[in-house]
Amino acid sequence: MPSKLVTRREKSARAVIAAARTHGPLAAGAITNIIEPLLGKKEEPPSVSMMLELCARVLEGAIDAVVDADDIHEAELADDTEPRRRRDQISSNLRASIVELKEIVIGLLGRSALKPLRLTGDTPRDPVVLLRYAQNVIEALLTADLPPPRVRGASFYAED
Repeated sequence: MPSKLVTRREKSARAVIAAARTHGPLAAGAITNIIEPLLGKKEEPPSVSMMLELCARVLEGAIDAVVDADDIHEAELADDTEPRRRRDQISSNLRASIVELKEIVIGLLGRSALKPLRLTGDTPRDPVVLLRYAQNVIEALLTADLPPPRVRGASFYAED
């Protein structure tokens, strides 16, 4: 499926190209009327119509290249189904573990322990962001000074 970002830009670019070609002659005439009085005696006015058409062609070439690259990228992603599925499953499991850890920390140590353990805010869903979040939590588990457990007889060992 084409990316939304590219599709939006393509629609916008195609609208500009169509407008340049539809209204270009009228706009060129108006622009020429404005610049003609500024020309010297031997100077010829530039072809504003041609300039507008060339700008439309440049934009058309650029958007075609972006759309082609998006199609190639989409085809590349299509052959990564199994690794992506595995990544998403691992990411989902990691996220669930972090959410569970937050609940344990709140129940055992209280909400004040979330900050030193870097468990504040929403648990990320993006796999790359989630990995960094988890790495920060692991580091904090090994180094943070934590309050004593609120539950009598309970212990919290971050090293485990």
